[in-house]
Amino acid sequence: MLRIVVLVAGSLRATPLWAGAVYSVDVTRVGEAYRASIESRVQAPPEVVFAMLTDYEHLSRISPSIRESRIIARLDPWLHRVRTVTRLCVLVFCVDLIQVQDMAQYPPGEIAATVLPQYSNLSCGSGRWRLASDGSGTYLSFEAQLVPDFWVPPLIGSALLRHMLRKEAERTVSGLERLYRAKCSAQGPFAPGFVRLR
Repeated sequence: MLRIVVLVAGSLRATPLWAGAVYSVDVTRVGEAYRASIESRVQAPPEVVFAMLTDYEHLSRISPSIRESRIIARLDPWLHRVRTVTRLCVLVFCVDLIQVQDMAQYPPGEIAATVLPQYSNLSCGSGRWRLASDGSGTYLSFEAQLVPDFWVPPLIGSALLRHMLRKEAERTVSGLERLYRAKCSAQGPFAPGFVRLR
């Protein structure tokens, strides 16, 4: 078992509550499986963060690493089948992570994802986002389990996931806050279906 803990922006108590931050990234590897968790804070209300994370057709607005995001099927009002392609790189090693996931929404503060391996390059996978109010912002935690179905260089497998999670967490927090600021200042168009603030 390999366990990696990365403290990105100091401890929870040491980080000012007026700004977004990634508090920690934790990665555990057991055989071919990876388990990961991220703790972060976004300077935007939970209902807005929830709306942006479930705007599946426009996830690339949050992170430029997401090359494709689209809804394949609306299974019910709170369950969508979503395809994403995310470009991941560590040093000279890059891979396109292809995922088709059933995304279940549990408003106001939880989103659960189940990977469909037959359409993805993961043998199995699942993830869960939890959102909670934190003063004027949102405390956001993410947990995932996955088994890659593509070749990963043995010596950098853990580094690949650690690097990806750290960078993606930072990009996600930054992207969510950028979109929220743009909305608050009425800059830029928002896609139909985006939950607008009053």
